[in-house]
Amino acid sequence: REKIKDLTYRKNSKEMSVEELRIAANLCLEAGWYDKALTYLHQMIIATKDFKVIKQVKLEIADILFEQGLLSKATDCYGDYLDLYPGSEYSEYAHYKKLLATFYQTLKIDQDQSITRNAIKLAESYLEKGLAYRQYSDSVGEIRQHCQLMLYQNEVVVFDFYMKKKSFKAANSRLAYLRKEYVEAISGAERDILTMECRLAEAEGNTQKYHDRLALLEKKFPQAAETTRVAAKGEKKRSYVNKF
Repeated sequence: REKIKDLTYRKNSKEMSVEELRIAANLCLEAGWYDKALTYLHQMIIATKDFKVIKQVKLEIADILFEQGLLSKATDCYGDYLDLYPGSEYSEYAHYKKLLATFYQTLKIDQDQSITRNAIKLAESYLEKGLAYRQYSDSVGEIRQHCQLMLYQNEVVVFDFYMKKKSFKAANSRLAYLRKEYVEAISGAERDILTMECRLAEAEGNTQKYHDRLALLEKKFPQAAETTRVAAKGEKKRSYVNKF
């Protein structure tokens, strides 16, 4: 801290040389003064004409924002870095950190999932690089799978909402979408969807469809079929009691 005071006593950041700005930024980082460090780093970009220095500092700024938890700003900075330096030796790293910054901003499954979809796109664009990007491929694959599960769970929440509202046509559409998009992608999705189809058929009073879906559920997932059958009996008892 004393070194920072000595360095900046007679000069503000705009009056400092690139070398002095670098020293000041490093000292601020050591002291944990991240906002001040960012001030000096931004000024370095303005003060220097050295392409390599600018390139390095831009990535450093993104990393500091990430470590501070300023994830939206970090996401933008990593994105800018990738746009400016697509062939950089650090492009894979920047892509991965942008994905992480995006993933850490995802919301609960009963909230808007736009950020989750963005994270999936980033994960898929990383994996599409094949052998060119492989250092973080395992982690990226896990993030993509987790995000897909979040989207699936969000769709289930929406289905449950339609069921409570007795909006059976909308619930049917949601189940058709779930079956199309997630049966192959999510472990256990087919079992869950069959169970939901049974619930919906029963709520609609479609006895034939209920027994058809229950028979298929029993064939593929016997334990889930028994649970569904017991739940249906309990629901009928509650409906009977409510009449009196």
